[in-house]
Amino acid sequence: MPNDVVVDIPKAGIGKFIGFSTTINYDYTWSQWPPFNGRLVNIFLGIPYAAPPIDGQRFRVPVPAYLDTRYPWFAKRFRSACMQPHIWLSRFIPGFTDISEDCLYLNIYSPNNTLDDPNIRYPVIVHIHGGSYVYGSSHMYPGLALASKGIVVVTFNYRLGPFGFLSTGDHASVGNYGLWDQLLAITWVKENIEWFRGDPDRITLMGESAGAASVGLHLVSPLTRERYLFNQAIMMSGADLSQWAFSDPVKVRTRYYAIELAQRLGCPSVQTHAINESQQQVRTANPHRSFSSKTFKLPFGESYVKQHSTIPYSVQVDAYSLIYCLRYEKTAEEINNVIL
Repeated sequence: MPNDVVVDIPKAGIGKFIGFSTTINYDYTWSQWPPFNGRLVNIFLGIPYAAPPIDGQRFRVPVPAYLDTRYPWFAKRFRSACMQPHIWLSRFIPGFTDISEDCLYLNIYSPNNTLDDPNIRYPVIVHIHGGSYVYGSSHMYPGLALASKGIVVVTFNYRLGPFGFLSTGDHASVGNYGLWDQLLAITWVKENIEWFRGDPDRITLMGESAGAASVGLHLVSPLTRERYLFNQAIMMSGADLSQWAFSDPVKVRTRYYAIELAQRLGCPSVQTHAINESQQQVRTANPHRSFSSKTFKLPFGESYVKQHSTIPYSVQVDAYSLIYCLRYEKTAEEINNVIL
């Protein structure tokens, strides 16, 4: 096609991507810094950075995507948003219903300045979307305007809600898979963005709301900090130390939420015994809360839900059997429809 843009990365498992160029033509009269209308921007949509986290990869740390380099990857359309409550998606993106577990893709917007020196590398912004760790999608944040000003912009999806943050508190399900997704996406950018005319030594990690909190967590995590995956950070309307940004393991028993989810889905491995020991432990840790008819905080976001909890006072459970049930015996839609 006349407006096709091809990037060929000579690495095993990556290969050739076919994107497209488009002309900026926005009415940004409200903006103090409008984009340069009439400029060309190169766009690559839906590039896989991780293998689909489905079947045996559900509730696991992501693994890099490995493409068949004999065939080009057509990067011309957004891929599915990650699993999330339909009500949120329809509110923020009317008419959009495309959600799937197979959602770990990134999008690249880069300047198309054909008169520039081809050896020039532009600064890079990697944007992490917000949404309480529960909802949102990368395609809500197109990078066209910034790309028209000489910046390479990368947006991406990461797992949300229980798919991204469910934990049993042990090795059966360590949790924070959404953050591991982010780490893998940032790593992909660091290793490959030069092929899209981005400068791997001028990467700014940026996020808003829960995305900003994620940026803060990457700032303090040795997994990102010691590998020098980015050089600067922008945190908008959120921080890793915000009260809603993380769960205190002393006050919030993330394991109980995994058990609650499994119970509601009828996983047979959960056995309960209504004795008071566990409830007393929770009340000792946080005397202002109990799991009985109270408002409690979800372990994977800032949402608060008022309900009569069915979490038992004391639970005996095989965490590995519980995760096996949720991983192999329940569909993504079944899990997505449970409201905790």
